[in-house]
Amino acid sequence: MRIRIFIISCFIYCIGISVGLYIYKDNNSTSLYTIDKIENNKKRNYSKKHYFYNILSANSKVISINIFGFITCGFLSVISTFYNGLLHGFIFLDIYQSIPLSVIVKKTVFHSIEIIAIIWSCYIGLILSYKILSELRDKNQETFSWKEVLLNCFLCYFIVVLSAYIESYVSMEL
Repeated sequence: MRIRIFIISCFIYCIGISVGLYIYKDNNSTSLYTIDKIENNKKRNYSKKHYFYNILSANSKVISINIFGFITCGFLSVISTFYNGLLHGFIFLDIYQSIPLSVIVKKTVFHSIEIIAIIWSCYIGLILSYKILSELRDKNQETFSWKEVLLNCFLCYFIVVLSAYIESYVSMEL
């Protein structure tokens, strides 16, 4: 059952990306991202620490929403994961229209591990929902370990910290 729930989590994110790409494809507006705008952002002289905390804060909120989505029987986990996929698809296609793919890959590939944390946290929220619902129905079919859940949560947050560090201290230099 756990593998099915993980595949469902991946599928939800992929559907979000697909919808984001499809919606933006039909949008004829000009790109929100240009090389000039990106260079102007660099000139603002925000410290790397500032970027690190902003990125860490935003990604931690997403992970927390996904994990605590079990309170809504996984509904919030699904919506949050789909929405993040939608935004990633929308932003990717928008950037792709004005910046070469080689630059996009160079700037994003190293910190894209946050996507793993988003999908993984959705999985945790859905597993917890499944556990609660099966307890309510008295069908406790799988063994369940809070230690395993806490370890998975810790690993998600560790990935987010690592991703924020890579994005702010490594990718910004490229």
